Amino acid sequence: MFSKYFSMAFEALILNKVRSFLTTLGIIIGVFSVIVMISLGQSSQSFITDQVKGLGAGVLIITPGNPKNQGFGAAPGSTVKTLTIDDAKALENVPGVLYVSPNTFLMSLMTFGKNNAGATIIGTNQNIQQAGNLVLAKGRFFTEQESRTGTKVVVLGSKLAKELFKNTIEEPLNAKVKIDKQRYRVIGVLEEKGTSISGAVDDRAYMPTRTFQQTIRSGKDLVSILMKLKSDELIPVAQEKAHSILRYRHAIREDEEVDFKIQTQAELLDTVKVVTNVFTFLLAGIAAISLIVGGIGIMNIML
Repeated sequence: MFSKYFSMAFEALILNKVRSFLTTLGIIIGVFSVIVMISLGQSSQSFITDQVKGLGAGVLIITPGNPKNQGFGAAPGSTVKTLTIDDAKALENVPGVLYVSPNTFLMSLMTFGKNNAGATIIGTNQNIQQAGNLVLAKGRFFTEQESRTGTKVVVLGSKLAKELFKNTIEEPLNAKVKIDKQRYRVIGVLEEKGTSISGAVDDRAYMPTRTFQQTIRSGKDLVSILMKLKSDELIPVAQEKAHSILRYRHAIREDEEVDFKIQTQAELLDTVKVVTNVFTFLLAGIAAISLIVGGIGIMNIML
């Protein structure tokens, strides 16, 4: 009986070559789309994981907001403002700390002459060069003294520098670029880096945090604080000490919830896995629905 049905199906395929080709093509595209969607999600997780591991061992990332909230901290544009540059300064006293990097940012338009380009302006200190594995193509990074005094200097990403100085005879180094009505001296240009966990690096501009807060956005609020420790073994003690310092500085009682999150590299990786797994399942679900719809269409064609 089965051989009879098989021979009938085979004859139908031979007699309806175009229909058979379209059906086969639909199946191939459907299966391929599912595979691509799942692979895309897994590749995203692998990429972000590598970026987090690139921070090195012994890293604590402190962000504003309730620690019960999932994610990497306050979202861009969030009104959560609980971390300040004074908090970062106090955390330098935690035993075993190599350096502390206070970070804030803003999207803005940067101009030079008739050229302009959208840029992510990052206020930080000199330690971000090491923390972010930023390599200079020319010039230098700003110094500790420039960070402390709020000198109006800036280091440009490679793509940003090309956009600002295209069709000009000017060299970026020592040129004055404008953000709003403020002028900043370019002291360095980074090598091309591509994309990191936090987005495209090549269209960023780095300046001292104090400079950022004095000239671009007033106030002492930070988006994040990065703490680099001497070793992984110091993480539990440093995390507890940092927690105590911030709780004291923010006047938070023991029975109250804190207004900041302290994440280790491992915790950040766990968060990445949760987010990317949801992303992967979502993509796979969309592809599966498309495959089912396509399958129903194929059945209609074959009837």
